[in-house]
Amino acid sequence: MTVVNLVAYDPSWPSLFRKEAGRLLPLLKERVRSFEHVGSTSVPGLSAKATIDMMGDAPTVEDAEACIPILEGAGYSHTRNVDADWPDRRFFQYHQGLQCLYQIHLVQRDGRFWDLYIRFRDALRANPSRKGDYEALKRRLAEDYREDVGGYTRAKSGFISETLKAAGW
Repeated sequence: MTVVNLVAYDPSWPSLFRKEAGRLLPLLKERVRSFEHVGSTSVPGLSAKATIDMMGDAPTVEDAEACIPILEGAGYSHTRNVDADWPDRRFFQYHQGLQCLYQIHLVQRDGRFWDLYIRFRDALRANPSRKGDYEALKRRLAEDYREDVGGYTRAKSGFISETLKAAGW
């Protein structure tokens, strides 16, 4: 069973992101133009589930689809049931044992999903008070939803919406 386990911010997370992006970009060639580090591990000082979220800029959904066998060959699993939430996204996870080390969201740079993730990340980076509020919420929810990762994620949605609205989204 997967549990919500937050850990303190690790300053090695940005370099782990860069290393993995550097490993994958040559494999994906023109199908993915770049990667952005998103999610809690991309916000200095914020606790996280220790899974590096990467968002890849795929020019089209067809390009993202073409990446499925390439990423599977690189050790990632394609999580089709998560794709249903965002039809223009393809979602992948890389596990080591029971630990998910990396998650990849392949989307178009000019799409809604890309904008949402970048704006939320940047809003937390720019506002220490908001980041502190998010930290407190995550800690509380990690206890309340310890054995329900989906519930934990859904319970954060109100805070995320408020933060995005305050950031003009």
